[in-house]
Amino acid sequence: MSFCYKEGNFFASIGVDSLTEECSSHYEEAERYYTLLTYLEQNVNRRLFKSDRAELIKVFNVRDKYRLQKTIGVLNQYLIENNIMYELQKSDQTGRNEGRKTYWVIVPKGE
Repeated sequence: MSFCYKEGNFFASIGVDSLTEECSSHYEEAERYYTLLTYLEQNVNRRLFKSDRAELIKVFNVRDKYRLQKTIGVLNQYLIENNIMYELQKSDQTGRNEGRKTYWVIVPKGE
C-alpha cells in the first residue's frame, strides 16, 4: 500500500481509485520532466537538423488536444512555462554543394 499526499489529506479522505490515478499522474509527470531534462543536458550545443528533430519532439510530447506540436516557438514556450533553463535557437548552415540547411541548437538559458 502506498501513500500519496494531497493538500494535507491522506488517502483515507479521498477514494482509493482517485489516489491511484493521482499518484500515477504525478509519477508520469515527474518521469516526463526528468526524461526531457536528461535529453536536453546530453544534447546541449548539438546541431539538430530536420531528421534529428523527430526525437526531440517525441521527448517533449507537447500536444494541442491530439496533435503533436512541432514548432520551435511552441517548444520554447513549454520550456518557459515549466521553468526549464534551456532554450532552442534556430540557425542556418550554408554548404557548397548542399545549399542552405536550417538546424536547431539546445542552449542553456541566457547564452
